[in-house]
Amino acid sequence: MRQGEILGLRREDVSLEKLELHIDSQVLWEDGKLKRVPTKTEASKRSLYIPDILIEPLKRILVEPANSSLLFSSEADTPVSPRNLVRQFQGCFMF
Repeated sequence: MRQGEILGLRREDVSLEKLELHIDSQVLWEDGKLKRVPTKTEASKRSLYIPDILIEPLKRILVEPANSSLLFSSEADTPVSPRNLVRQFQGCFMF
């Protein structure tokens, strides 16, 4: 997945029952603001298998209360900047 696609994931795009992520949008900078927009092409819209290593971290994220529909959002409930993706994601994994 591309960074923008990860950041565009909504909670409803995650199906732990089917072990699938549905990708149909992305987060990118547009007019100086972070925005969630559709993927560039129809071919970019797809469902991906969730590997075992992501199931527990996703469960933890999904049980947390959220004011945003985005799976990954800032403390202000706005989209996360792509440059902050790694920093936020590292906190989800405790190896």
